[in-house]
Amino acid sequence: MKQQQGTGVSHRMKDSIKKRQTQLISKRYGNPGQSVKVVVVVGTNGKTTTARYLNEMLLNDEQSTALLVPDEDTSLGIKRTQLFLRDAKKNNVKYAIIVLGFDDIRGYSLGSSLLETVIVTNISETRHATIVEQLESLKQLLETTPRYMVLNHDDESCDELGDVQAASKMSYGVHADAEAHIDDVKLYKKGSELKLVIDHQTKLRLATYLVGEANVLNLTSAVTALYIMGESILTVDEGAARLEEAPTNYEYITAPTPYRVVLDAAPNDAALQQVVATTLALAPRRTIVAVQADSLSEACIEEVSEKVDRLIVIDVNDFKPNRGTVERIVSPDAAVKLALRAARQDDVVVFAGSTFTTLQKDGRSYIHNAIDTFLQD
Repeated sequence: MKQQQGTGVSHRMKDSIKKRQTQLISKRYGNPGQSVKVVVVVGTNGKTTTARYLNEMLLNDEQSTALLVPDEDTSLGIKRTQLFLRDAKKNNVKYAIIVLGFDDIRGYSLGSSLLETVIVTNISETRHATIVEQLESLKQLLETTPRYMVLNHDDESCDELGDVQAASKMSYGVHADAEAHIDDVKLYKKGSELKLVIDHQTKLRLATYLVGEANVLNLTSAVTALYIMGESILTVDEGAARLEEAPTNYEYITAPTPYRVVLDAAPNDAALQQVVATTLALAPRRTIVAVQADSLSEACIEEVSEKVDRLIVIDVNDFKPNRGTVERIVSPDAAVKLALRAARQDDVVVFAGSTFTTLQKDGRSYIHNAIDTFLQD
């Protein structure tokens, strides 16, 4: 028992030292996070697209912004974050928008920044962090008491974070009690439309070039943030239209095939479920999905297999036998060939996961090159 107590004290001491170190680094750069309005977008999924929507809508309203998005699967770090804020301060930027991962929260990358707004997209289980661990990180971030907070009413995290202090909070979602209520969603091959009712009185018709249910939520979270921050929402539709594409976010791959090919990062169960739901709503014929097993739970694989016509799983580390619509394979190249050979006219083939989105030396994603190779053979 004494050993456990000592370990706890040691952990708290290390955490306190780390916090103090980041505050000193922040001070070295002139505490820039206290001179600009810092907007943090955090969550398991959708935070990068939400931040880009918000950035484009603010720019469309002639507001000065700076946007910081981490590279795939990497953290920002205290130095990069503070340099970004220092430059934003130097350039008299009004809003500094930061996409923040949970590692950067735990590493106190924001230093002594004062937070104008925190947008929480969702909290979902991943192979790298449980919901509880992510919520603990979020509560650490929210100890700074942001001026505004935007929460996803459809996500369980909304209830978990309901007692967090903020000057003003607002929720969004399809739930009837959401203060920014999504209604009448229409999904198309080349975009999405929705009706949004804010505070039971302000009604907006919104459209986006981005496809799918996830992007409807991402757009809504950005509009909700604008509203709660007191910025104009009269031209948000024009701002949303500025974001014409989001690579690896339900991205259509241009290829001379009679079937459609979709690429999505889908890093976890919740993201893949949204991708599949969108595809099933739009697919004129069959749906063929190829995913990587290491980012998904077996329960998710089983559930998806019951919905789609064919599911190809890249399973390198924990190989299991084929069953039903699930076919397990060890090679990404073989998975691509299997999926594309099976596709027929009007089918939709989805490649989901970081294996397919990884950039190659030529700057193109793995799947773009793999499809080119397949078509040339």
